[in-house]
Amino acid sequence: MSATTVVQSPVISGKITEASFLALARDYSANRKLVDCLSASDNPDDAFARATGIIGRWQHMVAEGSDYTPSAALGFGSCNASTIAAGVIGEGLTGSQLRKKVSDLGKPKK
Repeated sequence: MSATTVVQSPVISGKITEASFLALARDYSANRKLVDCLSASDNPDDAFARATGIIGRWQHMVAEGSDYTPSAALGFGSCNASTIAAGVIGEGLTGSQLRKKVSDLGKPKK
């Protein structure tokens, strides 16, 4: 999956201190999209299971999708399903990342 780091502090129990408050704020900040998505659901466990199932299907497409290229009408150019899936789940390089790598490669060595 992506290179996102999941930060997890110990469970807070007892008296809340500044340190525990700040640790929770750091955890939330590092995992904000996931926490917001799950907390908006009526059933966070079900939402998490659905999300991991969808990610698994994208991972399967990364592994097996190189033989299928969507039609031009879908707007993905010449990208095959594997390349598209890798980008969706953060395993592929974005256009700007590719351009930077090529630019760095072309720079004279010091």
